[in-house]
Order: sequence, then structure tokens, then C-alpha cells
Amino acid sequence: MAEGILKPGKRIKPFLELDAAKKLVEKLYDVKIKKISELDSYDDRNYKVETVVAYKEFGNQFVFKITNTLDSSVPGLIESINQVSLLAKRATNFKVPCPIPDKNGELVSRVKLGTSDEENAVRLMTFVPGTIINQVEYTEELLTQVGRACGELTKGLADFESQVLAERQTIWSLKSLDKLEQFLEPIKDEKQLSLVKTVMKRFNDKVGSVIDTFPSSIIHGDINEHNIVVDEVNGETKFSGFLDFNDSHKAPTIFDLAILCAYLTLDSHTIEPMLAPKYIISGYKSVVNISEPEWSILPICMLARFVQSVTLGTYSHQCEPDNEYLISTAKKIWKILDVMMDQDEDELLQTWR
Repeated sequence: MAEGILKPGKRIKPFLELDAAKKLVEKLYDVKIKKISELDSYDDRNYKVETVVAYKEFGNQFVFKITNTLDSSVPGLIESINQVSLLAKRATNFKVPCPIPDKNGELVSRVKLGTSDEENAVRLMTFVPGTIINQVEYTEELLTQVGRACGELTKGLADFESQVLAERQTIWSLKSLDKLEQFLEPIKDEKQLSLVKTVMKRFNDKVGSVIDTFPSSIIHGDINEHNIVVDEVNGETKFSGFLDFNDSHKAPTIFDLAILCAYLTLDSHTIEPMLAPKYIISGYKSVVNISEPEWSILPICMLARFVQSVTLGTYSHQCEPDNEYLISTAKKIWKILDVMMDQDEDELLQTWR
């Protein structure tokens, strides 16, 4: 079974000096690096790479990904994730990072880093140009476009089957929310801890206990404010693509929409945060039908993603205290959790319709 559930205390993030990463890319792809810099990441190592000359027909800007040891150890997982990226590109024509073959024609290589006996999967991905969505002001039209794009992605992946992704278990799946119990120790504030436990129980009662009754498919799994790209077109900000399919797995299809709605409330300054999902859902519904049972769990799934993100971010920051990216959204999440917990779910759903 393709598990990959993180256990407390397990260090899975690869360690590699920048110069060593540069040499590894040059060796695997037979290129000369002009510039390399590390990108923010939770469990993997990601680098933006610029080569001196174009690499084959792919240009000269890329993202080099070194997957964590946990996901690297699951047979066929990274290959299946590559398939999702390639299918998403074909089915939607969005900008999507896609794997590039190395000098031997392989889309995935496995290497041992330093003195480690464990192997890490490494890939070179096409670089997606544009602006990350949390760097722009949200408008009703932009949120509607993003919702529609999420629906088109859902539709594009609807018939894709993968045994590896169907069996995949990951701590970042909402299906694994009950396993957060093991990661609560770093949350010292009693009120915050109580809030997390309350959401976990509500989610289990309303979703977890009947999770197999919802329509399921392969989902992106992490459509957050860092994984959506926009472009400026004739003076208007337009959706252009999705990044990072590394959390893809089979789950209730509605989870992707709930995760998207959750994260885009966090940086919604020009639109009242609790109104932002209205426009996202409107766009999504123009492509994909939402059943009444799916409608009913949207609020609790959003809350579940908030507590999942803030809990795992706090835990990861304790393990890697110099990485501020890990808690970059924590304050915003605690604030929005307080606001949303005071809202009546039926009233929220009525507003979003």
C-alpha cells in the first residue's frame, strides 16, 4: 500500500548544500548552470535553476525538485504524480510544471545524498512564469476564474486512475485529519489547542464517518495561495496556471474546492474574506455540479484544512526553526478560524449560493 504517513520526530526533508545541488543538476542533465537559488518548501528541496544555454527544446529556466525520503520510498509515487501534471497540462491547457527527461531520457532519477543510505527522487520541471496570486489584489472576476479553473482541473482528472494514488496515505490529506493528534504538542495555547480539537471532532462526525459516500477522484490536494499563478493581460489580472501537484491523491472530489476556498480567504483584502468562497464556488459550479451532501461539508472541510495547515506548520517549524515559511500563514489562520467558528454554517452556505 502506498502509505507515506509522517510520524512525529521523523526527519524527511533532504539536506543538500546549494553547490552540491548545482553539481547534481549539471551531472544528470549535462548542462551548465548560470544561476541557482533555493525556493520555499515544507518537506522537499526545490531550486530555481537557470542554465547558460537552452536545454533541448525546454528553454533555460527550470525548477529542480528533490523529493523527501518518505515520498521517495513509495514505489511508483513520483511517476504517478508526473502523470497527473502531464494530464492536467493536456486536459486544461493551463500553465503547469511538467517533468523534463534527463540526459538518459528518464523523467525521475533516484540518488543518495551525502552519507545517507536512503534514496531521494529528483526531477527537473518546466518553470512556470507569472505572478503568485497572493501578490495581487483579489477581484470577484479573478476568484471566479480560479474557481472555474479548479472545476476544469477536476473535470480533466475525473477519469484518471492510479492504484498508487488511490492507495496513497499522506498526513496532508484531509482523510488523515484524525492523525493530527500526534502533532499537537507544539501548540501551547490552550484556547488554540481546544479549537483544533473541536474542528477535528466536527470533521470526523460530519465527514470522516461517512467519507466513502462522497464522489472521489484524483485531486491536486494543495491548491493554496502559493500554487496559483496569474498573468497581467491588457491591464487585467487573469488566472494562468497551477503549481505543485506533489500532494495528488484520491479523495472526495469536493476537497480540492474546499482547500482552495480556505486558502483564498487568507489574503482576501479587497473582498470580505467570508464572501470570497461565493465567487470561487460560482466559477467551479459553472463546470462541475456540486451535490447537496458535498455542499453541506464545504465549511467544515475548510475549517479542517485550516487546523491541518496551522498544526503541521507549527510542528515543522519546531523541527526547522529558521524556516519562517513554515508558519508564514499561521497568524492569519488563527484569526480566520476565530471568525469562521462564530459563523452559522447554514447561513454561510446560503451566502455562498
